[in-house]
Amino acid sequence: MIIDEYFDEEKEKRFPGSAEMDLLEEVRAGLKEYFDVALGRTLLYRFERQQYKEAIKSWTEGKGEWKGRTCAGDVYGAEHLCRMIVQLPEMIAQTNMDGQSVNRLREEMTKFLQWLNRNTQTYFTAEYESTNQDYKDRSKGVGS
Repeated sequence: MIIDEYFDEEKEKRFPGSAEMDLLEEVRAGLKEYFDVALGRTLLYRFERQQYKEAIKSWTEGKGEWKGRTCAGDVYGAEHLCRMIVQLPEMIAQTNMDGQSVNRLREEMTKFLQWLNRNTQTYFTAEYESTNQDYKDRSKGVGS
């Protein structure tokens, strides 16, 4: 998962047990949890939800191309993560985070986004697959 790869690289710059390392670990856990929860609810476009249902079934049953995957971040990449990041300010406004915590999170997110920007070619898809009509019909519930 992209968040884990950032964490693995960034933790080398922090002292174990320091407040900065604790913050990095907390942000990592929070982003992963928010991503897993928000993906099926708000981050996917309507026609993507059919694939998501199939992915969950496949990784739950340990079958198909998603065999061995354990969470949404193992399947969905940077494009979907960016959709969540755009929604973060609204999500945070719904919490009881104090101003200092919000500022720390903002600083950590800035570092993450700078890292993601430097690694654009690694994490963003250059070519997208078009869906066929059968898939579009299934995602709309037509002919099911």
